Amino acid sequence: MLIETLKARRQNLAKLVDRPVILWSGDRPSRNFPANKYPFRASSHFLYFAGIPIPNAAIHLHQGKLTLFVDDPHAGSALWHGESPTRETLAESMGADAAYPLSELLPIEFPSEMLVLKPSVWATDAL
Repeated sequence: MLIETLKARRQNLAKLVDRPVILWSGDRPSRNFPANKYPFRASSHFLYFAGIPIPNAAIHLHQGKLTLFVDDPHAGSALWHGESPTRETLAESMGADAAYPLSELLPIEFPSEMLVLKPSVWATDAL
């Protein structure tokens, strides 16, 4: 049920915006020492379209296709934090078409007009 709801939201956005959309989830801000992190709260926009609070991730929506960009958990992190889902598992649970490491986000080819800094704020009640 959640996947269908998320796909419908993304399809509505794709109808309203004729260019690629990238939404960043955010990252855990550190307290007074870089290793001490506050509890994570993903960007509301990211949560609305992805449905899962994933730290340090991005989703790319273009022509109705959703791509997740997130790194797999570090091998040693399971010892301290328990098992974490893989990139593919996260992509499947949100209904993404593909998943790649975060480092592959930058090579995405954008139309040249997107590389010019322009104010682009979209607000609508249709979503």
